[in-house]
Amino acid sequence: MSILPAEFSEFLAKYPTRKLKKGWPILYQGEVPRTAYVIKKGMIKVYDISTSGEEKVVTFDSVGDILPSSWVFKKSPVSLYYFDAFTDCEVYAVPRQALFDAIHAHKEILEYALDKYVSMYVTATLHIFALEQTKSSDKLLRILQYMAMRFGKEIKPGYKYIDVQLTHLDLAHMIGMTRETTSVELGKLRKANVISYKNQRYTLNVTKMQRILGADEFKSLDV
Repeated sequence: MSILPAEFSEFLAKYPTRKLKKGWPILYQGEVPRTAYVIKKGMIKVYDISTSGEEKVVTFDSVGDILPSSWVFKKSPVSLYYFDAFTDCEVYAVPRQALFDAIHAHKEILEYALDKYVSMYVTATLHIFALEQTKSSDKLLRILQYMAMRFGKEIKPGYKYIDVQLTHLDLAHMIGMTRETTSVELGKLRKANVISYKNQRYTLNVTKMQRILGADEFKSLDV
């Protein structure tokens, strides 16, 4: 969970909040937002829908994230994606210009926003790298790596716990695979003790994943 700087918390406290039940939409693709949002509690799913009607998950936004960022920072006149509550959520509703001005006027808030977006950029490249893999097993390992960097917590040396409830279909949507293939590959990883999962939450054996990937990415997952 992100810890908001004091200046940002004080600024946000002046604005109303909206509560969203899991699955409720907050923004539609192509919509001109009425206001900007900052997540106070919960998680938002950001996704696109392909021409064949398939959902393609772009990312998940969590506590402290600003959305839709492309609109807030005046890079797009509309929301580029769909935004739905992935869990029960509460968001601050903040006028775009007020939020934009606050970020640029307060060094503490600006540094917080910069750190957020650098971290999101790093993890977004991992998501792209996962999509580029040709083998299903590699796609799945890379997307788990991405989730570990975004939402993982070290529970003991060598193990990361992803405190996000993810169905097999959620993971499949993130890497363009079928639910059936994703389930089979997860089963293989579980049997090999690379991962374990309970109640749709995953624990990663970082050491074993590092050996399989043949790289050092898992030596530091505190982005």
